Amino acid sequence: MNNHDSHVRYALSMRHVSVARGTFHMDVKNLHLRPGEIACVVGANGSGKTSLLLAAFGLLPHDGLCRIDGMYYDGTQPHIKARIGFIPDDPDMVFEELTAYEQWSVTASVLARVRSIDTTQSMERATVLASCLSFQSPAKPIREYSHGMRRKTQIVNALLGRPSVLIVDELRNGLDPIAITQAEQLLRDEQARGTAILTATHDLWWAERFADYLYVMDQGRVVAEGPCERLLEPGEHNLETAFYRIIGMQP
Repeated sequence: MNNHDSHVRYALSMRHVSVARGTFHMDVKNLHLRPGEIACVVGANGSGKTSLLLAAFGLLPHDGLCRIDGMYYDGTQPHIKARIGFIPDDPDMVFEELTAYEQWSVTASVLARVRSIDTTQSMERATVLASCLSFQSPAKPIREYSHGMRRKTQIVNALLGRPSVLIVDELRNGLDPIAITQAEQLLRDEQARGTAILTATHDLWWAERFADYLYVMDQGRVVAEGPCERLLEPGEHNLETAFYRIIGMQP
């Protein structure tokens, strides 16, 4: 990934994006993601990972420039937001009074209106995606779901519209080992389809294994970036050892 190739059409592009939340300030100079690439933002709690994802999705006001598929995006353009799938690290970001099927139906209706995607096709896709997660939507409100069931509901919801950009915060949280494998395969399928995936995690082992490109954040800034092998110095054998050196801490 070369952040200075101006002729490349990026699926996601962020330049000089800054966020202020109370005393916390995040400032990301450049983040670019091509179709079919997986980038992972890693850092300690409070480093700005989730703020970055929320800004990219348009849920957090920010300064700077964000583009989706080359189009300027500030969170207020429904036709662009409908190109983005979002899997939050918050089990409460659902319509708790609905069933999972009803949640997906709402999303399918929005996709039909904004992107002219046939509702029947969207719901057929929801059934296929749910099956891939071994999930059968219960006929009860989401407020009665377990964390894992809510997570599966969110994953299906995010993938309904075959997004060009998928934003994922801590994919593995709330999922059992089988569901983790299934969810990872769904993301790999999206990658193969050409979806650009921006994810964040504090799990360095997972980031090293899953992502093509890494952004290391510390105190609201990107302090290092590149493929994992580029971040390693001689004698370092994994991302964990490099991470502590980069942020200036001892494990």
